[in-house]
Amino acid sequence: MRSTRLAQLTVLFILVILLLPGCQTNNKPLTPEAERDNTKLSELSPSERRILTGRLSNSAAEVKGVRRAIVVLSSDNKNELVALVGLTLNQGSASQAQSIKNTVTKKVKSVDRRVTQVLVTTDSNLVRRIGDIAAGIIEGKPIKSYARDVKELNRMLQK
Repeated sequence: MRSTRLAQLTVLFILVILLLPGCQTNNKPLTPEAERDNTKLSELSPSERRILTGRLSNSAAEVKGVRRAIVVLSSDNKNELVALVGLTLNQGSASQAQSIKNTVTKKVKSVDRRVTQVLVTTDSNLVRRIGDIAAGIIEGKPIKSYARDVKELNRMLQK
């Protein structure tokens, strides 16, 4: 009886020693690409997209000098998340527009690391177009119906 108990404990001990190294974590440093969650726009549900867009626009609106911020999510050629941000600035903030745009860009990127690029505009016509797209998406129209507009906005904002 004692020898069977000893044999069982020995087998258990050997199994633990053999399996233990497989449970250890790999301590290699992550590359910047590995650190980023590579969620694609198409992988986000409409609900997730609305929540993320709301968080991004609220974050942009918190920047001093911003009266209103509208965000539409799109994707680039690599199918990575791009935030198109339209800003309406407070009166007297126009002279600081570039500084405000830079601050908004940094703040929006810091909200969610899945956003790889932030394109910001204060041009009233482009802000209105971003607002129209956002309103259509909120109403439930498919994002694909705005693909041409979003692509054109992407191109215009990258200039």
